[in-house]
Amino acid sequence: MLLKVALPVVLLWIWSCSRQTSQKEEIKEQPVSDSVKLAAPSDNVSYEVLYGIYQHENNRTGSYSELEISPMGNDLQFLLTLNQPGCNWQLQGTLAMMYHLENEYAGFYDSETCRLVFTFFIPLQQIKIEEAGICVALPPRCSVGGIYQKENPR
Repeated sequence: MLLKVALPVVLLWIWSCSRQTSQKEEIKEQPVSDSVKLAAPSDNVSYEVLYGIYQHENNRTGSYSELEISPMGNDLQFLLTLNQPGCNWQLQGTLAMMYHLENEYAGFYDSETCRLVFTFFIPLQQIKIEEAGICVALPPRCSVGGIYQKENPR
């Protein structure tokens, strides 16, 4: 009696394991999409179009956030300035670029006290900044997140 129950269970288990292996192999064999180009040190990508000063979408009298992007060798340097009610703060750092699409780039700033993700929307001349976790370097009542629009050159 035990053999009648155990044998089908064992066969079912072997069959399910072999299906999982074949599904994993199918996934591995699928071609990698060309839509995302990961950044690599050998990439010859120009960041010149990103250089400039960007203003936060919610800037108003008495409150503003400004982001300046400038070259630093083959990397990007940023200066983020916040002047909000109860919050005067600056952060300067270097961006490590993660990927390049035709109309979108992304990079990140990573320190022990603050991690930020920068997404560059090339045709719109906008940068979206998001905190990756909690930025403990950011004082209370300060916010860096949101969309920053590039200023027109003067």
